[in-house]
Amino acid sequence: MRRLVVLLTIAVPLALGASGAELKLPPEFHAILDLTASVPPEFAAHAILRMVSSGKIQDKETRRALCIRAFETAANAHERAMRQAIPGLGGDSAAASLDRAYRLRLDMVSLQSRAVTLLLHDDKGKARELFEQIPRPNIPVLTCADALVYDVSDYAAALHAIVESGFTPAERAKEDHVALILTYLSGITSPSQLVPAARLILDSSALTAPQRDLLINRFNGLMEGMSADPRAFAAAAPSLRAILTPAMQVSFEKLAARTRSAPACGDPNPQAPKVVVGAAAAPGLPMPDTQPFWQSNGSKAMLAQARKVRFGDNNRTWTDADRETLDWKDRYHEFIGTLASWNPDPDEPPAVYFHERVILYEGLMDVAPGAAARQSLLEDFISFLNSSSLQRDNPPEWFSVIPEMWHRIPFHDPAERQACADALARSGNPVVSLYLALEKTIPQGPGGQR
Repeated sequence: MRRLVVLLTIAVPLALGASGAELKLPPEFHAILDLTASVPPEFAAHAILRMVSSGKIQDKETRRALCIRAFETAANAHERAMRQAIPGLGGDSAAASLDRAYRLRLDMVSLQSRAVTLLLHDDKGKARELFEQIPRPNIPVLTCADALVYDVSDYAAALHAIVESGFTPAERAKEDHVALILTYLSGITSPSQLVPAARLILDSSALTAPQRDLLINRFNGLMEGMSADPRAFAAAAPSLRAILTPAMQVSFEKLAARTRSAPACGDPNPQAPKVVVGAAAAPGLPMPDTQPFWQSNGSKAMLAQARKVRFGDNNRTWTDADRETLDWKDRYHEFIGTLASWNPDPDEPPAVYFHERVILYEGLMDVAPGAAARQSLLEDFISFLNSSSLQRDNPPEWFSVIPEMWHRIPFHDPAERQACADALARSGNPVVSLYLALEKTIPQGPGGQR
């Protein structure tokens, strides 16, 4: 906690090592850097990396210092590693919402891996040094309750970048890059890690044919010795089958056979259903409880009312002309009042209620009657976000709904866009302010968190 406080209160501009020279930033980046001092570490690290990857910083030492700062800051991110939903997961659920949040790649491993990859352009030695400091992913065996599997592809991508360009000719002659890959392979314990590892071995242009054969043999050995993890294997198997060479297939089939005979999802109960691994998936694997939305009586009633406002009822379907009438506008404003006073049922999980209410705000945005109504709806939305405990409990999940909402607003002109930005800025939330500054200075559009 002490380190986190220090990181969040560090003064800017940052100094460049022993030289003491100030960062040489474009003028518009100074405000962004100031904002990083008052947000949780994952947002600060992401903003710094976004500045570096923008191509607008010309000074090599500045880019180097920022990459190192982002790497150090990311060490305190709320999430340790990225996860993704298992195939076939429905959209309206707590698990699917977590999946969308993880895809922002605001976890420690993803952020630090990105920092290393960017640093390679300016300081290969330091990039390799920092890569060695990234905690090796320690992936547990998953259970039937797990709806998300681990994804450490960014870590493997950083290693791939180092193997391709991070070694001198003399180091390559000593096969130091091969030794680094062997060290990486020795730490693989989960089927979730197999696809990025296989791609690293098969796609690297820095490997000679004998070196690749050596690594393939080692990869085969780790597949044959890997503990069964039916949940992780089911998610990885389709992609793994598609990329493996014939020399890898026998070992893969051994792992598949061992997985078929294992209790489902790591459950030690011998009566647990067995996994049937087909060509692409494991259809016998039980689906987890994903915490689907709209299960409580209160949320069902709210969803039904929202649908009537948005789409109509049994008597009629709303047209654009209907939405211009006073009757429809009265219905809309009545529902807005109901939404503002809606509280969750006692047994409803806070994160589920959070996403249900956000979905209702999002669903109203493109039918709100005019610019003033859209701005008012946005203010209600951000007020709700500011009051949510999810901002403390899971910052990336809380933040993930903000870009989604922003890009749902049907701005009719630049003035409306500025008015909505001003409304968000008035919230006083530092994370929102940082997001707005990034979108204004380095726009990336929907989903543009990379």
